[in-house]
Amino acid sequence: SDAAMRYAGEPNVPAYLRDIAKPTDESLPDANSVAAFNLLRFANVLAAPAWRARAEAIFTSLPSLPHVAAVKAMSGAERIVITGDRHFKATVDTLTEAHAPYAPLRAVIYVPSSTDARARLARTLAWTKTIDATAKEPRTITLR
Repeated sequence: SDAAMRYAGEPNVPAYLRDIAKPTDESLPDANSVAAFNLLRFANVLAAPAWRARAEAIFTSLPSLPHVAAVKAMSGAERIVITGDRHFKATVDTLTEAHAPYAPLRAVIYVPSSTDARARLARTLAWTKTIDATAKEPRTITLR
């Protein structure tokens, strides 16, 4: 069952659950694969190594699951930061262009030029405090 599966990678799983709850990941991604993917996205957006470590724990405990292996092999984790006045057509075009190609671990983050909006964003994404977003024209910064 799904309830038993979430404990599959933990060392203190009772033996009877280990025997009946073998994680499979063949036709649909296992919950562990989805969790690892989401943890990697959180790690990227929040610039938080602790989240990456949690994903690595899943990779270590369940290395044979196909989707877990695929998530681990994904490269291209990057943050594309776009600044500028959102009312300018050039800024809107830059944001649209940044979102166009699909890259599973890429995050596009708009840092507004408004001081109040920037302060609200910085409460959640502390690393955005260091971004100079005072210019009205769009600017793109790629962080890996």
